[in-house]
Amino acid sequence: MAHESDSIDSANAACSGEISSSQETPEHRYVEQVRAMLLDAIECNSMMELSDTFAWGLAIIANRCETEMEVTGLIVQQLGRHIFRVAEQERAQAEAEESRQKGEAFQ
Repeated sequence: MAHESDSIDSANAACSGEISSSQETPEHRYVEQVRAMLLDAIECNSMMELSDTFAWGLAIIANRCETEMEVTGLIVQQLGRHIFRVAEQERAQAEAEESRQKGEAFQ
C-alpha cells in the first residue's frame, strides 16, 4: 500500500486539472468537496467508508435519471477513464521519483 503522503499527493493530483476556468461552477464545488473527503479519508484511514458513500451517491444519481441504464453506463465508463488517469499519474510520479533518486546517486 502507498505511503500516506503519497496517497495525499495522489488525491491532490487526481483532483487537480478537473477544475474549469470559472471557480464558481458546480463542477469546481464538487471537485473541491470530493478532494476534501479524499484527504479526510486518507488521514482517518477510512477509504472503505468513503467508497461505500460514493457508491451510494452514484446509485442515487443513476436512479434519479430518466434513462437509468444510459447513466449507469456513463458512470462505469467515466470510472474506468478516471482509474486509468489516476494510475498513469501515479506511474509518472513514481518514474520521476526514481529518476530523481538515480540522479542523486550519480552526484
